[in-house]
Amino acid sequence: MTVFAVLPMKTFKNLTWAGLRDRFGQLACLGAIGIGLPTIGVGAPGSAWTLQTADTQIDLRIIGNRPAIVRMADADGWNWVPRPQILPLLNQFSIGSTPYHPHWIYSTGTVDSSHGRKVTLTFKNSAPGPALTLTQAWWAAPSGGGPIEVTTSVTNQTGSTVTYRDADIVPTDVTLTADRAVTLWRFSRSSVADARDSGFATGVFTQTLGASARVISTVSNSYVPAPYILPLEMLDVGGTHGAYVGYELDFGKFTTSTADNAQAVCTVIQLWDSKSFGQATGTTLALPGVFYGTYVGDTDSGSNKMKAWFWAQRMTPTLRNTPDEPLVEADCSIDSEAHFLHQEPGIATIESWGVELLKQDDTWTDDDKSDMPFGWDWTPNRAYWPNGVNLRTLTHQHHMKLSLYLANRYNHADLGTAAGEASELTAIETRYNGTAANYVGPGFDYWRTDMEWEPTADYLSHLGFLRIMDHMISRHPDFRWENCSGGGSKKSFELAERESFGVVEDSGLHADSITHFLQSYYPASYVFNPAQLGEQNADFLSGTQADGLYNFRAGFLGAWLWGLQAATWPGNTHYPDYVALYKAKQRPILRGADVYHILPMPTAQSWFGIELFNAALNRGSVILLKPNSGVGNSPPIVFKGLVPTATYTLRFQDRTSLNGSYSGKALMTTGVSPLSTQTGDVDSEIIWIDG
Repeated sequence: MTVFAVLPMKTFKNLTWAGLRDRFGQLACLGAIGIGLPTIGVGAPGSAWTLQTADTQIDLRIIGNRPAIVRMADADGWNWVPRPQILPLLNQFSIGSTPYHPHWIYSTGTVDSSHGRKVTLTFKNSAPGPALTLTQAWWAAPSGGGPIEVTTSVTNQTGSTVTYRDADIVPTDVTLTADRAVTLWRFSRSSVADARDSGFATGVFTQTLGASARVISTVSNSYVPAPYILPLEMLDVGGTHGAYVGYELDFGKFTTSTADNAQAVCTVIQLWDSKSFGQATGTTLALPGVFYGTYVGDTDSGSNKMKAWFWAQRMTPTLRNTPDEPLVEADCSIDSEAHFLHQEPGIATIESWGVELLKQDDTWTDDDKSDMPFGWDWTPNRAYWPNGVNLRTLTHQHHMKLSLYLANRYNHADLGTAAGEASELTAIETRYNGTAANYVGPGFDYWRTDMEWEPTADYLSHLGFLRIMDHMISRHPDFRWENCSGGGSKKSFELAERESFGVVEDSGLHADSITHFLQSYYPASYVFNPAQLGEQNADFLSGTQADGLYNFRAGFLGAWLWGLQAATWPGNTHYPDYVALYKAKQRPILRGADVYHILPMPTAQSWFGIELFNAALNRGSVILLKPNSGVGNSPPIVFKGLVPTATYTLRFQDRTSLNGSYSGKALMTTGVSPLSTQTGDVDSEIIWIDG
């Protein structure tokens, strides 16, 4: 029987969880030492559960009326929690001007085995305090590897509006202990190549942690470029094994620290640090969720296990279940009905190229230049569309779908209010159905968002947007969402559960745009499935035929958008062939693919290479890109993730003389010899892998 030391409660009176961290500084995670608990002692009777995937096992207990992780082990048996980690619950709220510190009492723990294993814990604020119920669900998927997911909600039964400070919403405060030195891996958000984002060209931030380390990171949904991170951190031990903590939301604060023991790493996540929001009585409020995972191997192995779990369990169902998605998209940049009907190349030609989705950008609305950025009223410019917006009808006549740009929030709606949420939902649904004024028939297939469709760090607006999206998805089976916000500024797991694909980066159409896309894609591909990572840039190069191939092959890394402004490129003669190649060979690989970072972070001075391998198909591809004429031959191409004893057939798209059969062991040790560069400003290659 384990008994924990009791610290005098008067020491912690009226301190929030955040305040306790500030008071005790480098004591690492407070859950590890039992601070802030009303009673520290043995676990509650009958309060022991085990949740397990193929990669991660968590033993869960109730200790001192708090959830506690008492073991978190990887597939090789390493326990990341040598002493119990008592986790935070919401510990401060206000009613009017009166602050309260809830005294949570563990009530029930139930198990649901209908889909994996789900343990639901219920805690109640003890009388005579205001009536709140906190429910926390721990879930392990029914099959496969990946993490254990934790979601929390609070039901307000006080009879009054309850106010929460963002800083008091702490989804996790946990210390994980490794067997050797730990390298912290963080991933840049990289939405737009801009001097304000000092981490853009770095992409992946790695730091071997020593004693008394402290790393503070910001996850943000602001569309303004800045050095923000994606909501996942990995703790890697020499490329042999590791652990990770994921956070579902697109804004929040990460603090990662160590005390005297550099191998004991504390991760604290809080919602934000400067705002608050209210919850009406009689309602249940979802709080940001987290997940905990472990892995054996390097960070590619770990992130692929996590992405495979997400693809199987959390991926947007329409994307996962529709083999033809993501669709090949083209940006028409149409200004008017006349332009649509008479532009060059004509719509029949675009259809003949095999394009499946046309994107109508901001220029169709009547306020895109008067109410910046890029319009808010979602109303057609009648001078351009005298017969109403009939874009969807026209695209469907040519066997394509329409993605319509509806930026920001409808008429500046406040999505944190019921009225604002209802206003936007009505606006988007009537435009989708084609029942809004100035529309002819159904208005669109994909809603392309942009800019401030979700205000920065506004939790109630975030929840309002999710409810709008969930309504559209549940009521309209053919509805799809193309997620853009000033480039790729809003990237999160909650959003990835709903989007068909999202824009990764958008710094414009110019000579460095492919490099910028690759630099943003690189960190994002550790966190999100490649099928959702949309490429919408295109180099305006004027060189040889290879320029077009270079652009097309960059698009093969994910969801592929190509700008029809470049219809006169020399390389455009290959576009229909590459659309067919993408559909036939690359798109099936992308759907659930593992991603291997076989060459370093891309620069304008080196070859870039990514290996994509779909284990379910036993097929893969390697995309190789040389950015300019000053770069010579490629480095050796060494593969990852193959079976050493298996034989693989490699087929080179250009250098067919290298086709042949290779053992998995040879490909993962010596690999393929350096590729000789071809003449021209840029160069590229696709290596197809068949198991």
